[in-house]
Amino acid sequence: MGLIRVSLPNLMNGVSQQPPSMRFDSQCEAMEDCYPSVVEGLTKRPPLEHIANLHTGDAGNTFVHIYQRDTNEDYVVLVRNGGIQVFDLAGNEKTVTTPDGTAYLAAGDNQNDFRMMTVADYTFVVNRTQVGAMDPAVTPKNDRDGLIFVKQGAYGGNYKIDVDGVNKASITTSTTAVNQVATDYIASQLAGQLVTNLGAGWTVVRKNHVIMIKKDDGTPFTLSSEDPLASEGMKTNTGSVQRFTDLPTVCQHNHVVKVAGDNNSEFDDYYVKFVANDGNFSEGYWEETVGPDVEYQLDASTMPHVLISNADDTFTFKRAEWGTRTAGDSTSAPDPSFVGGKIESVAFFRDRLTFLSGQNVIMSQAGEFFSFFPETVTDVLDDAPIDLTAMHTKVALLRHAIPFNRQLLLFSDQTQFVLDSDELLTPKTAAITTATEYEGSKTAQPVGAGQNVYFVTEKGEYSGMREYFVDEDTETNDAADITAHIPQYIARDIRFLEVSSSEDVLVCASENPTYDGCLFVYKYYWQGNEKLQSAWGKWDLGSGADVSVRGLKFIESSLYLVLQRSADHLTLERVRLEPARQDEYQTFVTLLDRRITEAECVSISYDPGTGKTTWTLPYVIRHERMEVLTRGTAGDAEIARRINIDPPVLGSSVLTANGDHTGLSVFIGNEYRGYFVPSEPVLREPARSGQGQIAVQAGRVQVRNFLVAYADTGYFNVKVTPKYRETYQYPFTGRILGSGNNIL
Repeated sequence: MGLIRVSLPNLMNGVSQQPPSMRFDSQCEAMEDCYPSVVEGLTKRPPLEHIANLHTGDAGNTFVHIYQRDTNEDYVVLVRNGGIQVFDLAGNEKTVTTPDGTAYLAAGDNQNDFRMMTVADYTFVVNRTQVGAMDPAVTPKNDRDGLIFVKQGAYGGNYKIDVDGVNKASITTSTTAVNQVATDYIASQLAGQLVTNLGAGWTVVRKNHVIMIKKDDGTPFTLSSEDPLASEGMKTNTGSVQRFTDLPTVCQHNHVVKVAGDNNSEFDDYYVKFVANDGNFSEGYWEETVGPDVEYQLDASTMPHVLISNADDTFTFKRAEWGTRTAGDSTSAPDPSFVGGKIESVAFFRDRLTFLSGQNVIMSQAGEFFSFFPETVTDVLDDAPIDLTAMHTKVALLRHAIPFNRQLLLFSDQTQFVLDSDELLTPKTAAITTATEYEGSKTAQPVGAGQNVYFVTEKGEYSGMREYFVDEDTETNDAADITAHIPQYIARDIRFLEVSSSEDVLVCASENPTYDGCLFVYKYYWQGNEKLQSAWGKWDLGSGADVSVRGLKFIESSLYLVLQRSADHLTLERVRLEPARQDEYQTFVTLLDRRITEAECVSISYDPGTGKTTWTLPYVIRHERMEVLTRGTAGDAEIARRINIDPPVLGSSVLTANGDHTGLSVFIGNEYRGYFVPSEPVLREPARSGQGQIAVQAGRVQVRNFLVAYADTGYFNVKVTPKYRETYQYPFTGRILGSGNNIL
């Protein structure tokens, strides 16, 4: 058979664990510390840049929250050892005051026991081990005052009042005298008799046509009346009436009455309080209020706390001021369902603060993030709090919530739900429906980018990743498995998941110690509804050293990471992913991990006695291949000259080199290797059906030449290993004879 020339269109679709005959030509066997781009092709990943040390030594079990307040302010929050710290993205620590102490931050597993979510200046801190509770304080008990309301007078009628079943006052009105059928006159006559007949131990007060009586020792009593108008001429009560119209417009200030309702009312029981114009006993009005002897406020010590960004660049960590029950009682305005349970997660959706607790979704009043009680129980207002249960045949404990496509996606261990409504999200319109049935992660918070949401699924000893979307044709929800071709690639126990919608990159990291310092990176690219790139690979952040990921976050085109490096430091580092990036005054990026400049060194000195320059680094050296390279500056054209340094001493922070280099602008860091293994070559031929191609199974493939196209590159080395034979190496130095860039 003659020679066949085959070209690979690109190398941008990442790793596949399928047999080579089933892979796309653009997929590979392995890819580490590489970055496939639809614009620049396959490149080495951008370098890790050291920013600052956040803690010296082993920080232990630390929860990390990185957030962007606005385009100018970004912060890193650490929770460890029962305390809280805040840093800016330059590594400068901010002052945090704790007026209520830090008892709420006590937890056994900080990384998994806390959740945080930031809205403007407020970061809500949730301790998932804390049981929410009501404060034991209660509203004042019913004062048991008796209220007598003379509504209407009648000629020649008998008005009678019984106290504890015994008649204590009665009057028969005149059949002719107008003044004696006035309600004020009737009330005055009855009040005088009550004072006399009740005697000591009672207090009787009258104002116009209203009488208030009270037993001085506060014990209860019964009060009833008769009138000539079929009980419509005079109304009495000791704290409860059937209808709101049974109440007078004159009463004692703050007197509370329960309106029990009747068969013609659509409202449940509710309570009203009188507001007297003079603040004592006068005309006024009734307003809805909370019932007597009712717990009315949340125990703020058990509820999520807030970290507030102050105007003076300081922070305050304290208890939140949660709204109180202002209407009804524990029956008509029940406690939020997180009371007596643990809050699992926090989200923000359609101007409502949202908590997940057990199988429930609890949303605050619209625009009032701290209010979880209704303002009224006589009607269901559109902005009232929402408390819904995700119903399913299986117990569905809700773990995560993320806004998506004007819906709120809810994730339990095995099911995904959708909380949706009409145009307005109200208690009347909100509903939870089952969307999909996939096993999910308890720890990794799903992330959204564009029209998709990504979430982790557990697959035995490995993890999978699903891409949640809405099918526009069928208007149904589904979740495609974007790891179907790499079933044994991503580590189990994924803890961190982040996505950049500007760079189309998804990054995840595992809690599994076997994969410490390893990021699983997914690079994708959509053109309309067609996905042109779907590439998985790995990044090794440690290059052989002991590194573990404690937190990560995309801010614009940069990935910020909080890393524990050995027992040396908890560090803040970043990877900048913007395309076609160049270092300042250079036409390329210097690829060194833990990269710093001379300005970021602790000190630089030259010793004339030894003839050596010493760079003291801000971190401990754990890599044998450290490098010092000159970098571009405004007035210096010398770029990327390698300074021969002495072999680094692992465990120290010092690099030395012969000569005086104190005046040089340099990059300092450690080498890291990009590694790409193409798929085994496979010959293909058109399928008989005319649809696509199939692999040629007969004969054997023998490669004569493999041509690699490259551009703007430095050194790389190609290794070829024929079956059962030695490996051949083909290094490329990065220099091209005759090139204008080939400067000695």
